Amino acid sequence: MLDIEKVTLREGTIFWAAVTTTAAAFLLLAERWFMEGAAEQAAAASAVFVGACWTVYGIYRLVSRYSKYSMHMYAPALAAFFLLLILINPFSGENIHIYMLLFPPALALGVTLLLYSVWTGIFLMAYTACIVSSPGFQEAAGESLLTYFLLPGLSVFIGGLIVIHLRSLLQKFHTDIIYEKNAYLLQVFRTLIPTVEARTQIKKNEIDDMSILMSRTEKYMEKPLFEKWEIELISMAHYVSRIQLPDYLYEKKGELSKYEQRTVQEHCRFAADLIPQDEEMKRIKQTLEQHHERKDGSGYPHGLQGKAITPGAQLLGLTESYLSLTQDRIYRGAFSPEDAAAKLEEEAESLFEKNLVDAFLQCLKTEKYLQSSGENQNSTGNF
Repeated sequence: MLDIEKVTLREGTIFWAAVTTTAAAFLLLAERWFMEGAAEQAAAASAVFVGACWTVYGIYRLVSRYSKYSMHMYAPALAAFFLLLILINPFSGENIHIYMLLFPPALALGVTLLLYSVWTGIFLMAYTACIVSSPGFQEAAGESLLTYFLLPGLSVFIGGLIVIHLRSLLQKFHTDIIYEKNAYLLQVFRTLIPTVEARTQIKKNEIDDMSILMSRTEKYMEKPLFEKWEIELISMAHYVSRIQLPDYLYEKKGELSKYEQRTVQEHCRFAADLIPQDEEMKRIKQTLEQHHERKDGSGYPHGLQGKAITPGAQLLGLTESYLSLTQDRIYRGAFSPEDAAAKLEEEAESLFEKNLVDAFLQCLKTEKYLQSSGENQNSTGNF
């Protein structure tokens, strides 16, 4: 959605540049129509300039609609307008460089700060070459000469402010969209929690335990893997995804059949399917789908190994394993927090990346209140 808005803004800028130059050219033509000997010359220059401008717009529109390089083509398209203005000079002006000062603010409407820096550098070189070769520059001195170089600097500065402000607005817009989507998803998930809790006998406070444990573990890592809202959504989707599984699986004693095992394994895909197919949600979907994968390839659903499994998915898998150990199962009682941590330390190194395991165990030892997070949780199911 944000990409579409940016493409529309860039295309609109090119369009209105073409409209403005067309209107200016025709106004100039109307002014000179009654001037002897000037009408034909003005008409020819205006026709060539207007035609060239609309050709540039048409080409850019095709590129922006059917190519992913819309942003990269914006600056050359805009530069083409000003180059045509300098070469054709339909307004027959001596100080043609004045029009060039509009380039940085117009450029700022459609590019990133990096591209803006590159193209304003090109602009400053072109502007300098233009004014140095102009007749007025040769005669200028003192304050007039200073003005020649002050104006482009001011133009670049204003354009920079526009780029920064637009980036801030787009980031806020992006945050608002994520918040709205997140709020809607969480509301849907909350309506399902009572049903999941009744069917599975797994208490809903597992959601908070999982969120807290993942968030606190990130404090002991070099850099965080998720934003806060992502962890909340992951924990909620993980819990709610159990609604897909048949009720009897939560009450069955003994081992699951191969068919039942495959059914249980589908909960990874179901959890991922609960999340929309948006770019902002891509990391969450991947985490949910891979959280039962293991480093040695023994996991499911794809049997991924090593670096093919995202660190976020491993963190969720590690957290789920710990919480599962501290919960009652039909085939065993709950481990104490200390015993669960010891068992995890013993087995986890071959299943998860060492740095993740170290950070997780450090979190368990340091964050004392987390060590009681699994207590008083009961589950009568197999998993």
